[in-house]
Amino acid sequence: MPQSESRQTIHAVASAAGVSAATVSRVINGYPGVRERTRETVLAAIERLNYTPNLSARELSSRQTSLVGLNSVHKGRRFTPFDTLFREQLFAQLYQQGFRHEDVPASATSLPEWTTDVMLLGHVLDDDPRVPYLNEKGVPFVVLGEAKNAFSVAPDDYGGGRQAAEHLLRLGHEDILLVTGGSARPRTAHLTTMGQAAFGRQRGFEDTLEAANLSLPRERVVRGDFSTLGAFLATSRALRAGLSFSAIFALSDEMAEGAIAAVEEAGLRVPDDISVVGYDDLPEIGESFTTIHQDIPEFVRVALELIQEALASKPLRQVVIPVQLVVRGTTTKQR
Repeated sequence: MPQSESRQTIHAVASAAGVSAATVSRVINGYPGVRERTRETVLAAIERLNYTPNLSARELSSRQTSLVGLNSVHKGRRFTPFDTLFREQLFAQLYQQGFRHEDVPASATSLPEWTTDVMLLGHVLDDDPRVPYLNEKGVPFVVLGEAKNAFSVAPDDYGGGRQAAEHLLRLGHEDILLVTGGSARPRTAHLTTMGQAAFGRQRGFEDTLEAANLSLPRERVVRGDFSTLGAFLATSRALRAGLSFSAIFALSDEMAEGAIAAVEEAGLRVPDDISVVGYDDLPEIGESFTTIHQDIPEFVRVALELIQEALASKPLRQVVIPVQLVVRGTTTKQR
C-alpha cells in the first residue's frame, strides 16, 4: 500500500471512531492508557473500514528500534492546549514514519528516569542539566525550543511579537496593555521553553514599539499566568485601576480569551473600545481572534526530520519555524 494511502486510511479510522490518529496508533500497537470503550470503538472502525496497518511501519516497530522518548514536563507543570495539540500531531506523525514513542518522566534531579534510542526534550531551561547528561551518555536528542549546540526547533516568537506590535501600530494604537505568561519582566537566565517563548514574544513586541519611539510602562505589563482566569484577573485589575489603553496583546489565546471576558464584564466592547490580539491560533479558542498563527504540523515535521538526523549523527542544526499574523474580528482602528 502506498504511504500516502496509508496516511489517509489511519485518519479515516480516526474520523470514523471520533478519536485522534495518535489514539488509533496506540490501539494498534497495544499501548496502555486507552479506555476500554475507546479501544472497542477504534477496533470496530478498523474492522468496518477493513483497515490494514502499513507493513513497513509495523516491521520497524516490531524490531524495537527508533524508540522516541518524550521528556517534556517538569513536575508540577500543567499541559497547555498548545502542548496537547502538539502531542497529538507528534504521535500521529511518529506512527506514520515507523517510530514508537513513550513518555519518559523526570526524576527528582530533573533528569530523565531512563533513556531511549532518541529523546525529545521540551520545556528546556537555559542551563538545563538534561543536555550535558544526554551528551555524556551519547544519547541523541532534539530540543523543542531554542538551544545552542544541539539539534533544536523553535517557532519565531520574536517575529510573532513584532508582527503583533506592527499590526496594532498600523491601526493607530499606542497605549497597549501587554498580558504576559509568567514574570511581567522576565529574566533571560533560567527560562524554560515556555519562558523563552514568552520572553521572545515580549521582546519582539517591545523592540517594535521602541523603534516607533513608544514605550511600554511597567504598569501596562501584567501577569496572566498563561491561563484564561489569570488573564481575566490581571486585565480586570488594570481596568479597575483606571489604566488607559486602547488595545491588549496577550501572549497566548487562552489569555486573550480571559482579557476579552474582563473587557466585556467592564461594559466595554471588543474591538470597538479595546482591540485584542492573541497568540497561537488555537482551534475553538483562538479561531475568532486576531492572533499569531503557529504551524504545529510543520513544527512536528521538522522535529521528526531532526530526529532522523540526530540518529544518523549528522551535523547539528537549529531551525526556526515562521509564524504569521491572522487578522480577524478582535482588532480595529483606534477610534
